Amino acid sequence: MWEVGVRAFQRSDIRIMARPHLQAITAAVDETALLARADVQEVIIIEKVDCAQPLQAIAPLGSRSPLHASSFGKAFLMQQEPPKVMELGPVMQRFTDHTITDPKVLLTQLAGMRAAGCAIGRDEYRDGISGVAAPVIGTDGKAYATIGVSMPSYRLSPEKLAAISDVVRRAAVSFSAQLGHQPLS
Repeated sequence: MWEVGVRAFQRSDIRIMARPHLQAITAAVDETALLARADVQEVIIIEKVDCAQPLQAIAPLGSRSPLHASSFGKAFLMQQEPPKVMELGPVMQRFTDHTITDPKVLLTQLAGMRAAGCAIGRDEYRDGISGVAAPVIGTDGKAYATIGVSMPSYRLSPEKLAAISDVVRRAAVSFSAQLGHQPLS
């Protein structure tokens, strides 16, 4: 029975499974919701639900951003052990004045994000673009994907950051549970 279940899970399309969670995020915060998967030292956007805002952060399907310089990448890194994060050091390229290029600084930031349950990126990959993301955890306890929002930075006030963080965290926990993750008590 277990093998049949695992095979069925592997054939299921995560994009289809993510759609209701993405729609719920967009409905709650009126920002573009995205789903990303890790690909070596980058994340790739694999699904999205656009918001109704006249000015949006453009994130086409298939677009990539570096793990160290985006909220979606940092949400993956939140689940990594420090030695794995330190390996990024040689590839931590600067994209803006806000990009973190020191793995020790990134580790400190990730510890705070881990405690908060979501990752935040402000103007790190592209000036004027910010995001909030959280890991979607699979049955093995590892990040299977990340889910969150991308938006113009000027709309990410402290009040909105708190609201978005809460919505994104809850969506990630719900999606993780749908994938069979059972957090330790």
